[in-house]
Amino acid sequence: MHVILDSNIYLADALFRRELRTLTHYLLPTSSAVVLPGVVREEAQAVYRRNLRAALRRVQRESGDVRRQIGGFDLPNIDVEAHTHEFASLGPVSGKLP
Repeated sequence: MHVILDSNIYLADALFRRELRTLTHYLLPTSSAVVLPGVVREEAQAVYRRNLRAALRRVQRESGDVRRQIGGFDLPNIDVEAHTHEFASLGPVSGKLP
């Protein structure tokens, strides 16, 4: 049996720690696999990247209050592409059914 993931499922459990890991552990003894088609992986990466950039913009806007209160305040430099690549590497292997 192969379980093919949709991008919504993949994004809902972005760190692949709970439901999807449970599913993966269930499938291993049955010689089954979780399949993430390349197009789904690409869509999930694009959504993740877009959400991360939006979150960083919100943090930058909100941190203005802290800067005004304490003076010099630098936000950490977040490498969006590196985090997007890391996100993509956390899930099941991309591939096609035989």
